[in-house]
Amino acid sequence: MARKKQSKKTVKKNVVQDFMAQNDLQELKRLVTEKREALYIGAITLLIGIGIGLMIPKQYTPQSSEIKEMKVSAVPSKDVSAESYTLQEGESLSDVAEKFYGDPQLYTKIAEYNNIANPDVVAPGTMLRIEKMAK
Repeated sequence: MARKKQSKKTVKKNVVQDFMAQNDLQELKRLVTEKREALYIGAITLLIGIGIGLMIPKQYTPQSSEIKEMKVSAVPSKDVSAESYTLQEGESLSDVAEKFYGDPQLYTKIAEYNNIANPDVVAPGTMLRIEKMAK
């Protein structure tokens, strides 16, 4: 009888050990799956980053021989035949064109001469260079 009790205790102990081993195995499988997913996500992110890096064009840096040949056209010329004028509150380039040229349609000439991108939006107080008309 003592042997049967001992064997029942041994069986219970083995069942508990088997259960714990299965739980450990399941936990190990879960961890491996999570790490594998994280590895896949990391690899995909890296590949996407490399792909985007390859698609973005590199910034162009001219050689010193090319710089000598470049012309700067964005700087207005300091023409002696130009006059300075400060745009007043409520005044538009059309008003200035009519005042200096007698034709409000010539506001585009003032905008181009002063490198103004949007001639419809010019802040009061803006210093303008007005090119004198040839007579």
